[in-house]
Amino acid sequence: PVVDLRHLPESKRRETAIQEGVACAKTQFQLSGDRLYRLKLYRSGSDEHLLWLNFHHAITDGWSWGVLFKDLEELYEAERAKRPTKLQPMPVQ
Repeated sequence: PVVDLRHLPESKRRETAIQEGVACAKTQFQLSGDRLYRLKLYRSGSDEHLLWLNFHHAITDGWSWGVLFKDLEELYEAERAKRPTKLQPMPVQ
């Protein structure tokens, strides 16, 4: 989901996104039916966003986080530069 914070005073937008993200991170996952990840994008300006990623430890590890952030960085930079991504197709799906 995308949460638009632009209706708040500019001084409160980042603080609100951080408070909500921390509250989400403190919420336990329900393993019997809940997704094991939570993603939320906070829009705090026309070109300013804060992305919260929350994963249960059963589906990720430190190495995976590094891969994820590297790929996100490449996708973001490709989008900003209006160029194709340099990511290679995954050999296994």
